[in-house]
Amino acid sequence: IAYETTRGAARFSVVERRYVIFPQRSGTIVIDPLVLEGRLGRRGSFFDRNSGRYVRKQSEALELEVRPIPESFTGQAWLPAEALQLTEQWPGNNGEWRAGEPLTRTLTIKARGLTASQLPEIKMLLPDGIRQYPDQPQLKTGSADKTTLSSRSETIALIPAKEGQYTLPAIEIPWWNTRSDTLEFARLPERTVDVLPSLNNLADSTTQPVPATAPVTAGNLPAQAATPPGSVTHQDNALFWQTLSAALALLWLATVVVWWWNRRTQPQDSDAWAPAAVMTDLQQACDNNDAVAAQSALLRWAKNRWPGNKINSLGALASRVDGKLQVELHSLSRALFSAQGENWNGSALWQACQNEMKQREQQQTVPRRQLEPLYRN
Repeated sequence: IAYETTRGAARFSVVERRYVIFPQRSGTIVIDPLVLEGRLGRRGSFFDRNSGRYVRKQSEALELEVRPIPESFTGQAWLPAEALQLTEQWPGNNGEWRAGEPLTRTLTIKARGLTASQLPEIKMLLPDGIRQYPDQPQLKTGSADKTTLSSRSETIALIPAKEGQYTLPAIEIPWWNTRSDTLEFARLPERTVDVLPSLNNLADSTTQPVPATAPVTAGNLPAQAATPPGSVTHQDNALFWQTLSAALALLWLATVVVWWWNRRTQPQDSDAWAPAAVMTDLQQACDNNDAVAAQSALLRWAKNRWPGNKINSLGALASRVDGKLQVELHSLSRALFSAQGENWNGSALWQACQNEMKQREQQQTVPRRQLEPLYRN
């Protein structure tokens, strides 16, 4: 930030730089002084700027005390923030939701004092009978009033298999309020939805069967056959609506598949697990139970695995993986922020990393999984 200020009778040009610091472990952190070197120009020496007096200025070192994670915090991902909220958005469809039709639910976390890479993945449990097809999350990080602002939006297509009443469980994210120094929860209440029958089923149910008639022979053929008014028209209309319903159902199904597949087609992660040197450092750190060195190696691995994303914390890395590795990453993060960080045992983390490597290799040798069927037999 560049601006001018006046002190006494003198006017100064000011260049101000602001830094956001996210400590990765508890304890004392020392920030080294900033050093500025230059020359003070003399009046009338515009063409000889090297003739001024040499100056060297430096700021004072800063010492910060980072507190450990409170024992009362119950969440997996450590989220210290000035404010955090969880919201949802549904499309305006007059509250109607029919079987076999996709409905989009958008969940958004907004935080003050965190970057987007630190925000966790939103876990959404669904009842049996509803499938979910998530899109890639949208991450945004900015600043305002000397504070970092961030958001994470996840869009999920929900498709019910049949009509009925479903209850979507509540979603709850624990976070730590740094202003009040208390544990709080961002929460969405459970929601009960009624799913109406498919329009295709409704069209089939309204089609009346054609009554059986006696066969017409030459013996009982009247001189002038009388056709009941509207009977032929009714049969033609039924056949027309059946054909139209089937065509619309096939068209809708193709649209859903293409829509979901196109939205899922994003730049893929790097197939390389990590350079050998990084894995060697990680194994050595785990063998020595060195939590700080393990964190450093993991963040270097994340930079190689997801080169297009800024993953600068274990929490951000944990949101990219699942299973045992995710659990061990949260355990490492807690150890770094706790007073007993030296007691961390790295064997479980290294085992989880090895399992991840094996799973990654198996996925590379198997063709990409096809889209799950919308309905199960």
